[in-house]
Amino acid sequence: MSKKSMVPIILIFSIVLAVLLSIMTSWIPSSMLLSTFYSVLTVVFSVGMGIICSLNIGVIENEDIYVRLFAGVLVVRSNSILLFCLSTIIYCCTFLEMLKNVVYCFDIYNTVCWFAFLLMATTLLYFCVNFKILQDWNFEILNELRNFRTKKKSG
Repeated sequence: MSKKSMVPIILIFSIVLAVLLSIMTSWIPSSMLLSTFYSVLTVVFSVGMGIICSLNIGVIENEDIYVRLFAGVLVVRSNSILLFCLSTIIYCCTFLEMLKNVVYCFDIYNTVCWFAFLLMATTLLYFCVNFKILQDWNFEILNELRNFRTKKKSG
């Protein structure tokens, strides 16, 4: 897990691909598909926040490891909240009827729908990867504590 934010990379990827797809295809993600993706995103975000809140790194005695883990958790939490908020805003933009009539060199409404779809898809990937890492850290911490207690009892 990097201390650098992945948010700009996710946004740039989603915007560029959304513009290209809206120019190259006539198909756009349907409102039902976007709604389903948003529902899944909401559930995964909630589960992830639960994992972050339940992660107990306070039991780590090594200061360097504690500081590194704490910083990583803060970055994941902040990025997750930001990506979820951006996804929510863009998803809400797909309901704006006025966008359906705006056309420049590409159809704005199609681009917004593609952007919402791609942003939610990449955000879901981001959530899944980072929350798996956080859960693995939690298991590792619990395992080390268990091993320490077992050694302490036997020795």
